[in-house]
Amino acid sequence: MSFHPFPSASRLACLAITAITAAAVLHAPAALAFSDKPVKLIVPAPAGGTIDMIARVVGDQLSRDIGQPVVVENKPGVGGAIAAKYMLSQPADGQTLLMIASRRADGGSARAQRRLRSAA
Repeated sequence: MSFHPFPSASRLACLAITAITAAAVLHAPAALAFSDKPVKLIVPAPAGGTIDMIARVVGDQLSRDIGQPVVVENKPGVGGAIAAKYMLSQPADGQTLLMIASRRADGGSARAQRRLRSAA
């Protein structure tokens, strides 16, 4: 039996929390101030992965809500550093968003995971 440090159910819960948080933030009144340019949604993962699919669903909903096109751009590599650097290089006009998923969102910790492994 192999140990998966981030089980599928936890991954889905983490992504759901990320999507809900993004949706809540994007429904803020500031979201109405977008210009005519497309909104860029930067994803620090390769195309076709779980976070990419979540980003595309969020992007489609955001596009309908604000009436502007949303373009999902995948910038994988170096644990998200390439995507973060790319986002920081964009104009600070609110048209570029970064979608991230954190393993810490599920409330777990490395110490708790070690305890679970030793108990199994």
